[in-house]
Amino acid sequence: MWMGGMPPLGYDVRERKLVINEPEAALVRDIFARYAEHGSAAQLVRELQIEGHTTKSWVTQGGRQRVGRVIDQQYLFSMLRHRIYLGEISNHGKSYPGQHQAIITRELWDAAHVIIDQRKKGPRIQHTDNPALMAGLLYSPDGQRMLPTFTQKKNSKRYRYYVPYLEKRLAAGSTLDPNRRSMGPLPAAEIEAAVLAQVHQVLQEPEMIIGVWQAGMAMRDCEELDEPTVLVAMRQISTVWEHLFPTERHRIMRLLIERVQLREDGLDIIWRDDGWHQFRRELEQHPFVAEQRDSAATANINDLEVV
Repeated sequence: MWMGGMPPLGYDVRERKLVINEPEAALVRDIFARYAEHGSAAQLVRELQIEGHTTKSWVTQGGRQRVGRVIDQQYLFSMLRHRIYLGEISNHGKSYPGQHQAIITRELWDAAHVIIDQRKKGPRIQHTDNPALMAGLLYSPDGQRMLPTFTQKKNSKRYRYYVPYLEKRLAAGSTLDPNRRSMGPLPAAEIEAAVLAQVHQVLQEPEMIIGVWQAGMAMRDCEELDEPTVLVAMRQISTVWEHLFPTERHRIMRLLIERVQLREDGLDIIWRDDGWHQFRRELEQHPFVAEQRDSAATANINDLEVV
């Protein structure tokens, strides 16, 4: 019994049961067979794009039309691992026979998964503790989200880049606008440095300092953070930044920035209107700011003793 939501490619839902959509099922079988044949996800998604194939198009129970989108590598691997195509259902990591018909045979599943299993044996590096600074924020001139990636040389030196979504998921040179050339991969360090330079400059402007202070005043929770401390912290934002962990830097960037839009000749930063209050709290909790607050308090006490 189907519990709701979009059915997988290859199936439709009738009376809450999955039934095979034969034209889509033929595409599913073809995708498994072609991947098993050459094992190149990039080549396969490019071929599917040229042929005009998309993800599932369907109509919701409320009558809304959901149009299929381009099949990328993420969708492809999710599909290749979906045991529903074997006539099974999965629950808590275990698979059980389902009430629907299988689309592919066990032999075809195994042939594709020989290659998938080989991919798993390759070295994989986790980046969850060191996220790319612009991840989820950076967009190319044609509107594509820029994804972080890297290459690693034999000497173990890693070179980081940001790549347009379609280039990473489909193939090199792919764009949303056929009349515009792809900007290709961009060195991550240069992009991040350019954005940070603007962030630091803006945060040290008097208007911004006053704005952050007033935002805190509006929330009526500035008892622990006075205006001089805000002034010192923001004037010394570069110093504070150097003491932040990568995950802290990434969190602050997402607090302050809605989007970084690349242009052919530069970039624009779109700021978040609702992020300044939380940013003020980030400053308040940082040890550097605490030290400034303690130093100011000590200075005041010494002044009173002198008097």
